[in-house]
Amino acid sequence: MKYDLGIDGGSGGVGGVGGVGGVGGGTKTSDIAGGETEKYYLGIDGGGTKTKFLLANGLGEIRAEYTGPTTHYMQTGFEGLTAVLSEGLDHCLVQASIAASDIKRAYAGLGAYGEIPADNAPIREAAAQGLRGIPLQVGNDGENALAGALGGSPGINVVAGTGSIAFGRNADGVLKRCGGWHQWLGGDEGSGYWFGQSLIHAFTRQSDGRDPKTLLYLRVREHFQLTDDFDLVRILITDWRYDRTRIANLSYLAVDLANDGDPYALSWFSDGAFYLAELAITLASELSLPAGSPVSGTGGMFKLDTLLLPPFRDHIEKAGLRYQDPLFPPDRGALILAMGAGDAGDGDGDGDGGGAGDGAAGAGVE
Repeated sequence: MKYDLGIDGGSGGVGGVGGVGGVGGGTKTSDIAGGETEKYYLGIDGGGTKTKFLLANGLGEIRAEYTGPTTHYMQTGFEGLTAVLSEGLDHCLVQASIAASDIKRAYAGLGAYGEIPADNAPIREAAAQGLRGIPLQVGNDGENALAGALGGSPGINVVAGTGSIAFGRNADGVLKRCGGWHQWLGGDEGSGYWFGQSLIHAFTRQSDGRDPKTLLYLRVREHFQLTDDFDLVRILITDWRYDRTRIANLSYLAVDLANDGDPYALSWFSDGAFYLAELAITLASELSLPAGSPVSGTGGMFKLDTLLLPPFRDHIEKAGLRYQDPLFPPDRGALILAMGAGDAGDGDGDGDGGGAGDGAAGAGVE
């Protein structure tokens, strides 16, 4: 397999300061890697739902790709994280007909990395075991989403997938994050999980009669084939074990309800857009970004452009910022960081120094 990464000069390159080893605007991917066709680079985007692997040579030509299950260690455990990375590596090596020793460097953006500082070292160790000696940098998956969305330029990217988080970088290379607090703490606003949980909560209130019944009540009963409303407790807790991914996937039911005019679902999209914009507006202030700085949005929830993106853009523009469509997806961002990771940090930062810093819960509904 051989694909063009599509990030050479002419499409904006991987330009800008900070995110990609300080490479200047319009610089080609092959310039970052020194044009070494005999060496390979591995980018890994590990979200809360799935993990994307991209392998490219020094010219930025993609030679292998693979999609595996989540590497969110709170869902898989450390051994599960190692296993997913090892399996993905094997698939890429077979596709490209190379050995692990041919890979010069890898970058793994992993959901929840940095949320609990004491877990950073075990996460890095588990990832290193899975990649079997390949030089590796580990960061939060929000960081590679930022690198891909803005091509390394200063600005902000808001991720709204299984969870939600925002990362921003200014012209001095200072990196900060906002949001990403675990859903158990009431965080991840505007994410797939948040929409799914909002749906469940609204159903329980309508079932009790505390709120008037709407189309939502009927749709939830139909979706779960409920004969008794309290059967939902058994399904979610006993059968689903309140699985994060399955709850997040209920967001698609919220989409259908909003498109059919359900007032509760419509209010969630209005509120979700505000909460997500709030992450970016806060970061812009914290990073002292100038007016007109770019803000991008990635993750599955932002693909619902008729529901979430328009009000999000309105909030961003009213705050004096500028919405920018993502240049590249997060998996390309991971590859950009792998190819330029020599100056991207050591993975032990505090989230403010341009390294792989301390992030928080990732996002991965696609």
